[in-house]
Amino acid sequence: MTPHRRPEEQGSHRCPSSNQLLDANVTFDEWREQLMTVEATATYRRAPRQHHKPLPEPFTPVHRLAARERTSLVHLFALLEQARHTLRTHRTACTGCRAGGRCATGRDLEIRFREMQATCTIAREQQTRSDRLTAQRARTARAGQECTRAEALGQAHQTDQLRRAVPQGALPTEGPEVPLVHLAPRQAAAQPEAGQLKCEHCGATESSLAGAVAAGWHRITRRPHCGRCAQRFPAWTRTSF
Repeated sequence: MTPHRRPEEQGSHRCPSSNQLLDANVTFDEWREQLMTVEATATYRRAPRQHHKPLPEPFTPVHRLAARERTSLVHLFALLEQARHTLRTHRTACTGCRAGGRCATGRDLEIRFREMQATCTIAREQQTRSDRLTAQRARTARAGQECTRAEALGQAHQTDQLRRAVPQGALPTEGPEVPLVHLAPRQAAAQPEAGQLKCEHCGATESSLAGAVAAGWHRITRRPHCGRCAQRFPAWTRTSF
């Protein structure tokens, strides 16, 4: 074992367990099997991952049953009919209720029936109010869409009328007259005519700058080259007229 010393606060002297010769009388295969066994045991000792089961949703109180959807409203009506049938059956079978009185069970059944009836009434009113608000929002949105469509159509019609209107005179006043004989590119039209052009590579000639641009001529190192000769050079070296 490699000799090592303790920290200064502990005396800074050599650890007595270091600088020792250990003789391991075991082969490499046996050592590997022992190592795999120890690793497997350590893996089994690890705590498994916990999966928390979600808690079930609590039941809805009676005073909040009316806030459910339309399907819940149908279920409430079914419960109301069941409560009415249970109360009627009890009054028919109970001697005290038939005699004009009311027993404890009949009183509890009637209280539950009245609560369910009030809940159904509230649910019906809330559903009616929700349907009314939904219909009103739909009508408002539809009216807004119709107004927007009508406004857009009006603006489009006004734009078409302005576009079709031609100012008085022979030509529109918005710009100069467009040439109808030959349309040259902007680069060629912006430069003055320099006379006859000659290719520096093959000696081909072109009478005008506009014709050279139309034929694919380019400038390479500020010298004119025809379209066939310009294709032999890389694209980054070619400059349009």
